Amino acid sequence: MSRTPKNVNNDDAREIATFLLNKGIPQTQIAMVVKKSQSWVAGIKREYDIASSAREEGRQEVRNAIIDNVENKAAREISRRMLHSNNASLLPDNTD
Repeated sequence: MSRTPKNVNNDDAREIATFLLNKGIPQTQIAMVVKKSQSWVAGIKREYDIASSAREEGRQEVRNAIIDNVENKAAREISRRMLHSNNASLLPDNTD
């Protein structure tokens, strides 16, 4: 980590910080690597945590929508089969 260039632009610093946070590197060490304050790194971590939370909420919404869709399709299919079965049993048979 000591080979980081002396002048790291903000975009690169953000990318490096995010990468290192994902690897579990302490914020103090990251701050030294990217030549930023520890509070700057903490802000990056907060942004990352918020984004991760939003992604997870989005995944949960998609999961719920899929489950609802499958439940609705299953209910329609069961209703259709029951209706078909009931109608078939009410029809007169031609055995008379």
